[in-house]
Amino acid sequence: MKTKLQEYNERQYMRCRDYEFFHYEDRVTRNIEYHHHDFYEVYFLFAGNVSYIIDSRSYTMKPGDILLINPKQIHKPVFGQSSGLYERMVLWITHDYLKSLSTDESNLLLCFENAFREKRNLIRTSTSSPSLIKPLLLKLHASINSNEFGDDILRTGYLKEVLVMLNRLHSTHDTKRVESDIEVNRLAERVADFVEKNIDREITLDTLSNELFVSKFHLSREFKRYTGCTIHKYIMQKRLICARELIRKKVPITQVYLKCGFNDYSSFLRAFKSEYDITPKQLMKSMDSK
Repeated sequence: MKTKLQEYNERQYMRCRDYEFFHYEDRVTRNIEYHHHDFYEVYFLFAGNVSYIIDSRSYTMKPGDILLINPKQIHKPVFGQSSGLYERMVLWITHDYLKSLSTDESNLLLCFENAFREKRNLIRTSTSSPSLIKPLLLKLHASINSNEFGDDILRTGYLKEVLVMLNRLHSTHDTKRVESDIEVNRLAERVADFVEKNIDREITLDTLSNELFVSKFHLSREFKRYTGCTIHKYIMQKRLICARELIRKKVPITQVYLKCGFNDYSSFLRAFKSEYDITPKQLMKSMDSK
């Protein structure tokens, strides 16, 4: 099934309320910074020389691979030297919409939550799975870009089928099949684990250096070399992710900034507004209206 390809754009935010779906095919690779989203992401690779860093792990991908990315995770693609064809499909979908599509028996959020908790983001499909999932993705994409009668019904059905398949693939996936293509930077992982467990504390380079028994110079250089991100920026993004999650859980904002390690509300407000283009109170209000 032939679908109309989209021109790549660099925005990292959603324009639609529930989900967006992209099909890209090009030969141009770009430098994309370490970032996170306020939504879940599914990345389907069909051609190209690319690896993906998610928090402290790098996944060397093969055609047919699928990545599940949780909003709590910071990530970026890293491209190889080859200038060959780069084809991928990307699904962005919100927590609330995933929840609305779920049932009491089938929680469609499960694969994303398990991917985060178990640090198991990569699914390497069997030889038959890509041939099963790609036609379904093409149908989804075609229905999204069509206004024929019944396409609204079809696209919801295709989307549900994709999400069910992802949950089944993730729950039955043999992790040994991808072990050789997962690189764990032990220093970056130690930093990530410490930040995760101490997000409510003040964390400085001196703190990390003392806790991890590594010089500040080596720590800064290696973390930046591996992630392309400074430790300060990484900590700030993790604090903001924490704040966003607490606000979604209706924790009072007067407690949120303290639980996420900000020294005062004004610095928290500036950072939050700069990152999400919305104030914490506005986000809380939007949650109250749902």
